[in-house]
Amino acid sequence: MKKFVLFIVVIGYLILHCSIVAAAGEDIPRPELVRLANEELIRKGLWFEDYFSDIENDAGKPLSTNPHLEGMRNLIVYGDPHGTFSQDRFRYLGYTRDNDPFTNFLFRNDATSSTPLIDRDWQKDPKGNPNTRDLPQIKNSLGDFNDNPDFEESIREGLKLISRLDDKGNIFDFPEEELKKRQWNEYVHVYQPPTSVSWGSGIMFHMTSDGRIWYLTVPMAPLEPDDVPPPDTGTIKADLKVISVTPERLADGGIRVMVTLDSSGSTAALS
Repeated sequence: MKKFVLFIVVIGYLILHCSIVAAAGEDIPRPELVRLANEELIRKGLWFEDYFSDIENDAGKPLSTNPHLEGMRNLIVYGDPHGTFSQDRFRYLGYTRDNDPFTNFLFRNDATSSTPLIDRDWQKDPKGNPNTRDLPQIKNSLGDFNDNPDFEESIREGLKLISRLDDKGNIFDFPEEELKKRQWNEYVHVYQPPTSVSWGSGIMFHMTSDGRIWYLTVPMAPLEPDDVPPPDTGTIKADLKVISVTPERLADGGIRVMVTLDSSGSTAALS
């Protein structure tokens, strides 16, 4: 009996998604990132023309290549980082395409609580809601990518990413089962839509019992690649039986899967 051990990067949706996340975390030169993002937004039908500029935003602030954007998952930011500086991070990475302050999801929380964040009084439709529409974080934007169900899974993945964990290592703030109880795309104002080569970013708002409004920056996980055909890398023809599947998490956050296949009585040809 012959056994072939194949290392497969993508098996099914889960492995594909993890591979996309790892790839979108690799820094791309900002002008090239803008080009790729614009092409994909048009190709996917999410926008009708180049959305981002590789020169400046609507207020004339230049496309940022600031060192504080390194490792920030290919966010498209303009101008300089600003606001409170704490733990080697600025509150704002710079400005959005519409010239709103681009909040930093890695900036420390202004306050913490012993109750899950999901239980807050989250404000729906930030641009149409009188409680939030005039806040400085979104006052210039028209919300071009708001309330798009295509981003729902991306938003949920981001909320899980920023969640605290309980003593048993379970997601505390935005657990999977609770996330399913509402459509979070209705609550997130999108600064940058995600693509297959970049994370996106958005912001949500909640109201406290005394009427104050607090915000939460929401990273948005990368989308799956669209239908652009990949280069032909060959085919495998064989009658194979899966013996075992062993996933392994890599240091860069990706996943490699080792699959053992039994090809008894058949011929495997790779071209």
